Amino acid sequence: MRSNASHRLLLPMLLYIIVAAPLSLLGDNTLRGNRLKASGRNMYPLTAASPQPQPDTLRLPVSPTITVSGYDKPLRSYRETLLLTNGTEREVLSIALTIMYLDMQGRQLHQRTDTLTAKIPSGETRMVRMSSWDTQHSYYYHRGQRPRTANVTPYDISCRVEFITLKPEKND
Repeated sequence: MRSNASHRLLLPMLLYIIVAAPLSLLGDNTLRGNRLKASGRNMYPLTAASPQPQPDTLRLPVSPTITVSGYDKPLRSYRETLLLTNGTEREVLSIALTIMYLDMQGRQLHQRTDTLTAKIPSGETRMVRMSSWDTQHSYYYHRGQRPRTANVTPYDISCRVEFITLKPEKND
């Protein structure tokens, strides 16, 4: 008899869970239908703001514009570094580089294009860092320090500047 009493309580609880649980998963509708309407009160006229000068983007800039040098990636490093020299008359805000990784016979190992945020004043050089392509730590740059570990592979790179973004000129 006792099991019938527990079954009588269990059945309504199960029905409640089946019906109420999905309803509680539904989100509240905060829009309340079509009741939200724009009113003319407290509306402020838009004033024409002076247009901000937009940055210039140079695609495949001429080679003396940006000089890429000083590449390095030690064997177990998670980062690659390189030096970028700005040869333009304006500050560089960002740069897109295509880097091709080659084995010592000139065969392609990997290629990637990264856009880097790099504020480089005119005529100056900055070091930029990016995550390494060598996630298994089995390659080292052949012009860097030679590791003492065996079974690692040297590589070389080829680098091309895809585009640069220049700071807008000041209109005085």
